[in-house]
Amino acid sequence: LTYAGELKRGSYRVRLSQTGNTDTDGDSFINTRLSGTYRHEINRVSGLELDLSLTKSNADAENGTDRSRSNFGVTYTRDLTEDWQLRTGYEHSVSQTNDDDARRRNTLFATINRSFSLRP
Repeated sequence: LTYAGELKRGSYRVRLSQTGNTDTDGDSFINTRLSGTYRHEINRVSGLELDLSLTKSNADAENGTDRSRSNFGVTYTRDLTEDWQLRTGYEHSVSQTNDDDARRRNTLFATINRSFSLRP
């Protein structure tokens, strides 16, 4: 289920999905994911993007392993030229399995990307 919309200087998208999985041991899982993205155009060459996702994996077996994960990220983009782009940002994630202590990860990143298309 996805809901998306356009704003005067940006866009947003909210998505909810649920899937069933079976691992190599034959254990079944129900995976539920809720995510949201907001993109804001600062000016003609730069923008800001906010991402949030929550994921829960419930094991059907009584002794199965339940997992949860949450992610938050903010990214700044800037067009350097027509086909080169700078992306910088921060990501924070928290993962937890059953009643174990949560694992946290913080990431700072900066990339320079170039887009191109191949012609047949």
